[in-house]
Amino acid sequence: MNTPRVEQGFFHVLPGKSLDEEWLATRQDSVVECADIATLDPEAMARLVHFEHALAKQPQFKCPVRHYFARGLYVREIFIPAGVALVGYVHMQECVTTVSAGVIVIGDGNEPRVIAAPYTMACPAGSKKAGYALRDTVWTDSYANPDNERDIDVLEARLTADTHDEFMRRLEHKP
Repeated sequence: MNTPRVEQGFFHVLPGKSLDEEWLATRQDSVVECADIATLDPEAMARLVHFEHALAKQPQFKCPVRHYFARGLYVREIFIPAGVALVGYVHMQECVTTVSAGVIVIGDGNEPRVIAAPYTMACPAGSKKAGYALRDTVWTDSYANPDNERDIDVLEARLTADTHDEFMRRLEHKP
C-alpha cells in the first residue's frame, strides 16, 4: 500500500523535506508535553483546507476507530499507523484529547507541534487539525454526551462539521 507522505513545507518547517526519523531527531525540542492547539484563524484555515484537498488526491487509508460509552460520555479512539497523514473534521463542541501511544505531528495551519504520548489537551469548539503519525499513534477524543446517544452517525453529525463555514452556520442557529 502507498502511504501518503506529508511535506514539511505545509508545516513551515524545513520546507520540502519529508517528515521522517532524521527530522524527528533534529526536533526533540519541539516535543511538547502540554500545549494548546490554537483555534484557527482565516489564513490558517486556508492553509489547512489546501492541505486537506491535496491529501484527498493521495491513496486513502481508513484508520480503525473504536467507540466507548459511559453515562454522559462518548469516547472515540482512532489508531493511526506510522506514516499516515490525515485531516480531522471541525469540532462542534469542545473535547478532551488524549494521545496514549505514539508520536504525531499536529498542525492547525499555524505552527506544528510534535506530540508524544502520554499527552492530554482540551480542544476548543471550532478547531480542526491535520496530523502525520511519526510512530503508531492512539488518539482519543472524549465528548460530553448528556442524552447518552449511542448511534455513531447521530453523534458524528452532532459533534463534527465538514467546514468552518458549516460550523459558523450551525453555531448561529443553536437555540
